Amino acid sequence: MARVLTEQLDFSKQFANLTRRRALSRSTLVQLRSTAQVPQDPKDGPILQAALSCGADYLVTNDRHLLALDPFEGLRIVSMHDFFEVLKSHGYIS
Repeated sequence: MARVLTEQLDFSKQFANLTRRRALSRSTLVQLRSTAQVPQDPKDGPILQAALSCGADYLVTNDRHLLALDPFEGLRIVSMHDFFEVLKSHGYIS
C-alpha cells in the first residue's frame, strides 16, 4: 500500500521514508477511551475518538460531517480557516 501511495502522490521512496520517520518521532499513541461515533460517516469516528481521548481543545478539519458536530463533548471542531482566526485572535500569529 505504501508503494501505491508513493506512486500516486509522486513521492520519492526517500521522501516517503523521511516523512514517515518524522511523523513517528512527533507522534504519541493515544489509547482510545471514547466510543463516540459520527452517524453521517462512520469512517470519521476514530478521528473524533482520538481527539476526545487525548483531551484536545480543538479538532481542526474541513470534513463537513465532523464540522456539523461542533461543539462535541467540550471539543471545538473548527475549519482550518476558523482555527487560523482563533490563532490570530490570541496573538499567536499576525
